[in-house]
Amino acid sequence: LTCEAEGGRVPHVLQLVFNGKYLINYNTDSGTNTEGVTISGHTITYKETISSVSFNDSGTYYCTGKNKAKENAKKTDKDNSEITVVSDVTISSVADVAVDLGDVPQIPTFTVEGGRAPHEVILAKPDGTTDVIYSNSVTSKCTGTFTKSCDISLGASTYQQDGNYKITAKNRAK
Repeated sequence: LTCEAEGGRVPHVLQLVFNGKYLINYNTDSGTNTEGVTISGHTITYKETISSVSFNDSGTYYCTGKNKAKENAKKTDKDNSEITVVSDVTISSVADVAVDLGDVPQIPTFTVEGGRAPHEVILAKPDGTTDVIYSNSVTSKCTGTFTKSCDISLGASTYQQDGNYKITAKNRAK
């Protein structure tokens, strides 16, 4: 993340705030928190590197620059950046199921995790068709918030249902 302020003269305050916590609170009047701050011409810059991103880093980061004007009047500008952290979705392993003809096959309960609620879970059938098991617009066969637990019943079994079923899950920022 780069927080930068420029003006007719070097801004005297530069702040980068996340969740009410100052990542940088640079002030030329008090000389506070100067580590990582660079000044070039009339521009003051601070770069924040998050080395190991986690879901806790999601949110809004606010960058504020202040400049003194005549008679101690101040000019302030503020900008923000929204960061959303996502991760790969993992699906617990699902065991093979053998079913007698006419019985109702049940895929064993499986879980889907993605750090935030996965936005879609799809079942691909051996005949090439797919069923959306979970999405924001489909009545869910899954329960839970950030970890979805899914139960799938395929209806009365026929020979055409024989084969491999594949479960996929997707996650997106918003």
